[in-house]
Amino acid sequence: VWDLDNTLWDGTLIETDNPKTLKLKPGVEKLIKTLDGRGILQSIASKNDFEAAWPILEELNLAEYFLYPQIHWGAKSGSLEQIAKQLNIGVNSLALVDDSPFERKQVNAQLPCVRCYQDTEIESLDAYPEFQVLVTAESKNRRAMYRAEEKRNELKVNQQDTISFLRQCHLKARLFKPETDEEILRCYELSSRTNQLNMSGKKYTQEEFSVLIKDPEKKTFAFSCSYDFGVYGIVGFGQYQVQSDTLTITEFAMSCRVAGKYVESALFAGLLNSENCGKGTMTVLKTKKNSLLRDTLKDIGFKIKIEDNNRIEYSFS
Repeated sequence: VWDLDNTLWDGTLIETDNPKTLKLKPGVEKLIKTLDGRGILQSIASKNDFEAAWPILEELNLAEYFLYPQIHWGAKSGSLEQIAKQLNIGVNSLALVDDSPFERKQVNAQLPCVRCYQDTEIESLDAYPEFQVLVTAESKNRRAMYRAEEKRNELKVNQQDTISFLRQCHLKARLFKPETDEEILRCYELSSRTNQLNMSGKKYTQEEFSVLIKDPEKKTFAFSCSYDFGVYGIVGFGQYQVQSDTLTITEFAMSCRVAGKYVESALFAGLLNSENCGKGTMTVLKTKKNSLLRDTLKDIGFKIKIEDNNRIEYSFS
């Protein structure tokens, strides 16, 4: 998340007679495009007037890179919370680049989990370990997917029935076995980067994951989604076992991009049907970040069989 004045560009907009004289700081454009190519989403948190600042970003040919920009005079911490809410990700996934010590301290006081960086770090930021992420075909296209989601949300504003709206969008999910190197790499990316919709929270190395998906006692699946506004690509990965009439989910991770769209409901029903099972079970290990998954399973009708401080065993049919 970028600040604007004296961070993304040199100078302060409100003090400039001619906004067109504002120039990008060295390394900014390169960093924006590098992060975008890695699938790292970007936004703006700036204390400015939107009507004055946004045209400058358009003039600089950078506006397209920023999702859900927050350009107003409110607190930066509030802007970051709003960005996280719109993107449907945890605030702890955010990083702020801002030249102001005051703004960085304000954010850290309210949101200590947010990483904050000075403007002097811009030219070296892309080499930091936290920005060295796994890159797949889906991650390269992540911004475009969120842009499509923005359009969908704009149309949804006046819709009261979410399911009817999703049907009108012709939302479809495709379940398949991941076999190509690219498909397997994407499944690994989901298992390692997805936290809110991850049943185990386990972080495998690539070697461990390679062994996992070759387990002959388990069936591995992936699923992708598409609808009228675009293609999501592979958004979920999982494994299961079948014994008698019961299907047991042993691994499951799903992208937050399709949260709230009842994809998981259709998925689990489809698995039961394809395996001719009458019931299913799934044990979710409680983590600090996967409460969304637990709430989602409850919403789609999963029943709690056993619960303790560490895990919840669900049944579904």
